[in-house]
Amino acid sequence: MKKIILLLLFISPLFLNAQKHSLVKDYGVWGMMFSHFEPDDPPSSTTNFIYYIMYGDTLISNIDYKKIYVGLYKDTINTQYYMGAMREDSLGDVYFRCSNDQFNCSIYNDTLEHLLYSFSLQDGDTLFGVNPYYPLIVKKIDSVLINGEYRKKIIFYNYTLGNREWIEGIGSVMGLFYPAKNKVVESMQQLICYTDSNITWPSNVNCNGLGIKENTRINNLFVYPNPSTEFTYINFGDNTKVDFDLYIFNSLGIKIKTFRISKNSKQYKLDLRNLNPGIYFFQIVSQEGKIEYSGKLMKL
Repeated sequence: MKKIILLLLFISPLFLNAQKHSLVKDYGVWGMMFSHFEPDDPPSSTTNFIYYIMYGDTLISNIDYKKIYVGLYKDTINTQYYMGAMREDSLGDVYFRCSNDQFNCSIYNDTLEHLLYSFSLQDGDTLFGVNPYYPLIVKKIDSVLINGEYRKKIIFYNYTLGNREWIEGIGSVMGLFYPAKNKVVESMQQLICYTDSNITWPSNVNCNGLGIKENTRINNLFVYPNPSTEFTYINFGDNTKVDFDLYIFNSLGIKIKTFRISKNSKQYKLDLRNLNPGIYFFQIVSQEGKIEYSGKLMKL
């Protein structure tokens, strides 16, 4: 009897508070930060934010999923782009498939179901499939206290990728869609915050504060045609009063193109022919680094 009592005293809080925390649920919001370093002389960098929002049910091949939306701002679902669907099984394995419309969600090149997470792993396990080029080896099973409850934390190691950390119910600390992604040269992606109807992580971060629009010096801007197959025009209405940079991002929030817009410009002709069909975001940024305008582009 004494041996049993002593054993219970040393059991980890992770097991005393054992409770499965699902990653797939309504009102989950992942706030992402993307930083890009330009090795110029002098060097420069840019930082941008993007949201992934989970809300609503959908049925695909008689299987229940939750919908995933992506956008530059955390506002109503109607202003976000439907990216795909996600589900979680009883073992804690999380699967994702891109939307089956004409736009590419920029994560996979198909609409098949792909394994994204597996929270049933134990010490020493090797995970294949999330990144087909680099299997992840479980380095340590740990716990983290969030909102008064202990959650499972899995720490992986791969010689090429380095360490990766997953938190049950939240996902990778690099971001929802970065469980085992390769690092982008001269770029960094990071999960700034996660929030749902019960928690905000980290607790000292205001997840609603990301991506707030700033006062603009550009009035009456509109884009046409949008969607487009070859070219689209960005009309600046009352003209720009100072020089700006035009940034183009894919649906993962990674900057793929930069253009300089001279002051007093009335219109910019944007060539889309070398872009894959899909959804893209654009930002017009002042020379001081302030976001003056943001919008969405669609390439057919």
